[in-house]
Amino acid sequence: MSKYTPFKGWLIVLRVALPAALVSLLALSSAAADFSLEDWQFVKSISVPDVAEGDLVEVVPDPEVFSGAAPGLADLRIVQGNEREVPYQVVVERGSRERRAFPVTIRDLGFVPDQFSTFVADLGESGLFHNEIEVSTSSQNFQRDVMVEGSNDAKTWAVLQEGTRIFDFSLKERDFTARNTRVRYPESTARFLRVKITNAEEDPLNLTGASVFSVSETLAEEASYPASISERTEDTAKRRNLIVFDLGNRGLPTNRLTIQTPQVNFYREVTLEGTGDAPSWSLIQRSGVLYSYDTPKFVGDQLTLSYPETTFRYLRLTVNNEDNPLLPIEGVEVFGVPRKLLFQAQPGASYKLYYGNPEARTLSYELERILPFLETENLPVGTLGPQRNNQAFKVERSRLPFSERYTWLITVVVVVAAIAVALLLFGVVRKAKKVLPPPN
Repeated sequence: MSKYTPFKGWLIVLRVALPAALVSLLALSSAAADFSLEDWQFVKSISVPDVAEGDLVEVVPDPEVFSGAAPGLADLRIVQGNEREVPYQVVVERGSRERRAFPVTIRDLGFVPDQFSTFVADLGESGLFHNEIEVSTSSQNFQRDVMVEGSNDAKTWAVLQEGTRIFDFSLKERDFTARNTRVRYPESTARFLRVKITNAEEDPLNLTGASVFSVSETLAEEASYPASISERTEDTAKRRNLIVFDLGNRGLPTNRLTIQTPQVNFYREVTLEGTGDAPSWSLIQRSGVLYSYDTPKFVGDQLTLSYPETTFRYLRLTVNNEDNPLLPIEGVEVFGVPRKLLFQAQPGASYKLYYGNPEARTLSYELERILPFLETENLPVGTLGPQRNNQAFKVERSRLPFSERYTWLITVVVVVAAIAVALLLFGVVRKAKKVLPPPN
């Protein structure tokens, strides 16, 4: 057994510490990267309208930007003049909805045979702003026209809304229900609401009550993206057919699609998947329902499927036909919430949008915290020019591994490490001479 000496102890320390030190040096060097136009592949000019100093300008990214940019638009850079970056903020306007309920008392509930059912909802006081009433009923599979009237004295009535249709479409064997018994009317402060529900030759609905609401709603803007059918497949063993829709570009944020079909009187359960260019598919919506009915008792359809927002280029709709004929789908329209870029512009300045750098980091500007205190409605709109290849872009530099892009830095790290090791060994040798016995 060899005798332990301080010299051997230092060698053990070096063997453990030196590799870790080199890894740390490389990690620190790779984390420090400055913005350079050489790393951005694409550029678009931004045409800015006449603005005053510091005015906010709105720019909407087009499909080319979504396709060429990194996921989530993380690599967008707005540049003024030559290379001065301009802070910007990506804004997604998804809309909002507030719904306040008012307690009501239901009275005068009854019906006129072969004509209509009726009741009065009493809010208890005048002056409350409201614009929606929801009818409660245990009846199923109906469709009725509704009229809503308002009054402050329950004697003189004014029509608030008429011709609105409420409905219920239920399939017990599939545990499926589509229902809408809400009637929206212009904002009113009437204390009393009188509701008349047309029955005609149908049995009166089993009315159990009503609720009154004040609804404030801001609808989100939507962008429509055309999609083509790129593939159709029939799976006879599982009694289903699969349709692949191609949006033409990757990166487009979508959350809703509407099919076009000439068929009526059908009900189909569907599943939605998505993919980029890879052969594997990712589940987007596990279950959904599409239907269309035109019968004496019910007329209505649901040809739209909503799903969590995704940026896949290809969407695959699986239609479960069971023992029914294939559902003929002739086309599809896909929708999504658009993005907006907001930045402060200067009069007479020129701007460009750079993108196409998957290694770029997501930026964080102060504008994000200032924006809630700025006016962002009806902003001047900038327009994007055609996509051009960035002449300063260097494929080799941007796409090669870090060790090949910055060979000089690796050399410096190795030289510094070698010098550090040499100095350390020199010190070890000096101490070893003092503690080791002289040679025989």
